[in-house]
Amino acid sequence: MTMSGRGATHGAAGGATRWAGRHAGLLASAVCAAVILGPMLLTRGFWLHYDMVFVPHLPLSDMTLGTAGQVPRAVPNDAIVALLDLVLAGDITQKIILLGAFLALGAGVDRGCSPVLARVCASVLLAWNPWVAERLAIGHWGYLWGYAACVWAIVGALEARRARTRSSDGVAGGRAQAETARRADSAGEVRAWIDKDRARGSVAHRDADATHARRSIAVALVMSAASGSTGAVLVALALAAVTFAPGAGRLAWRAGWRPASLTALAWVGLNASWWWPFLTAAPSDAADAAGVEAFAARSDGAGPVWASLLGGGGIWHAPSWFAERSSLLIVIASALVCLAGVIAAARRLGRGPITALAVTGLFLAGASTVPGLRDVMTEIVLHVPGGGLLRDGQKFVALWVVPAALGWGLLIDAEVRRARGSILASVALIGGIVAPLVLLPGLAWARGGQWRTVDYPATWTQVARDLDARTNGATLVLPWSTYRRYAWNGERTVLDPWNRLLTGRVIADDALAVRQGSGVRVVAGEDPHAAAVGRALVHRSADELRDAMARADVSRVIVQTDQPDAAAVTDLVRRAGATPLAAARPVSHLTTWSVPGASPRPSTPWWRALGLVTSLITAGVVIVGASRTGRLRRKRCARAPEQLS
Repeated sequence: MTMSGRGATHGAAGGATRWAGRHAGLLASAVCAAVILGPMLLTRGFWLHYDMVFVPHLPLSDMTLGTAGQVPRAVPNDAIVALLDLVLAGDITQKIILLGAFLALGAGVDRGCSPVLARVCASVLLAWNPWVAERLAIGHWGYLWGYAACVWAIVGALEARRARTRSSDGVAGGRAQAETARRADSAGEVRAWIDKDRARGSVAHRDADATHARRSIAVALVMSAASGSTGAVLVALALAAVTFAPGAGRLAWRAGWRPASLTALAWVGLNASWWWPFLTAAPSDAADAAGVEAFAARSDGAGPVWASLLGGGGIWHAPSWFAERSSLLIVIASALVCLAGVIAAARRLGRGPITALAVTGLFLAGASTVPGLRDVMTEIVLHVPGGGLLRDGQKFVALWVVPAALGWGLLIDAEVRRARGSILASVALIGGIVAPLVLLPGLAWARGGQWRTVDYPATWTQVARDLDARTNGATLVLPWSTYRRYAWNGERTVLDPWNRLLTGRVIADDALAVRQGSGVRVVAGEDPHAAAVGRALVHRSADELRDAMARADVSRVIVQTDQPDAAAVTDLVRRAGATPLAAARPVSHLTTWSVPGASPRPSTPWWRALGLVTSLITAGVVIVGASRTGRLRRKRCARAPEQLS
């Protein structure tokens, strides 16, 4: 090999090493995602499990855009999936979304200035913990993107806070020095002190840090808005806690108000796609007081609920719990790992902001488990617009887990450096990376192969196309149940897919039965038309069902004959005046019915699209503004040394 060839090889290897060092968190998250999602990534088909529902082609409609006038539960999540489905197969869209959430975690960690080992350990704990595992198990993929957005928001807000603190410290120091020189009654010395302060202020570095922070926050805002209401609320709380936590100094705190105001305006505009339809269309009496207790955090294993929350677990949904957490040792060890991480983060990243984050997350997560606070939370959920976002409190543990993971990485890196040259360094290195995996081994390889991919029956998509061709009225899906078990899906519980298979409005059961001990608590739904249909089915009254379908403008009925109570429901639908839909092809386990008298579907009022338009415009402004600010700051940084000379 020639010298030039050898140099080129070494140069390429060095470049690859530098790239890997810059993106260590991203690579660590990618490895974790491969181990967790492996079977789903390697095979075609859909993972259908509880709320994890993707379809071959999600239609771009009033329902997915949030302009149909109903409660915007999956806005704008479904709209983003529908846009991706325009160019990708539905199962590929699902894989990209799940994998992308993990990659976004590591990319957010890489935005910080931590050492390589710290970023690797932090990314592993961020991707492999009870919070992520239980949200995957229940199918809340939108929450995972909101969780990733929290990482970007916290890293960016911490960096912005440090930049403001350094700037205010420089200003205060310069003023003190100038005052000292003034007292010396030397004008030349005053100018010397000021020039020296400008040089020491490192204007270029501060501008670069501030730009880097603003870009991270901009990404967090856009990502959280795309993830839905939960992610948006998590990011808003994270930014507020870090920005206004005590300890930054009076000048830095005052300097944070202007960017905080702009950030708040951007947040409001970006999230208009879900809060606008909620305020203008959601029924005011839809909330159910039973939901506060039903969705309160619970112990997901051995020990009290607070031990579960400290370790990142505690979801209310018992089927999402992992068997290994029945060991008290595992629960306590998980809590200690997170607690050690939070303490380390407070020492290295700032006691004020980390404490504010941790306290906010744990308080909101556990408030519904405390008798007195549960009453307060109930009043908020029932009477405050948007208060329902606080109902599933355990999701706020994300504000505890993120700083815990960042601090865990810093702690392991410090221990390895301290023990360098001894066997303890290797022990700390291996332990820091492996500990999250050992504490939750059941998450590996799609929960030990339980999460498998399947294909929809080909006849289902054909029936969906046939029904969509009939544009009038809504579709009623029976038997009455929120969740289904299908033989073709391995009898796994899944949210009824027909809500997403059809383009038009779907009337389906939206109540939720939550197991609590040996009993079941039913939380009422929010659609009054669905409630009327449910009452008619309970009373087995054909006349009542006919009236309910007429008020809901139902023109088609789907009866899934492989579900419990299908025969009785079919007879009730026939007695209510529906007739078999002759145009539909015969399909096993499905019958379709026509209901006469449905009126043409009214056009969507233009004002219902205001929220969506506002979100799109704000997103464009935020993206362009962040890019333009970056270019201007880089130019200013390049000129700074000349200005200081």
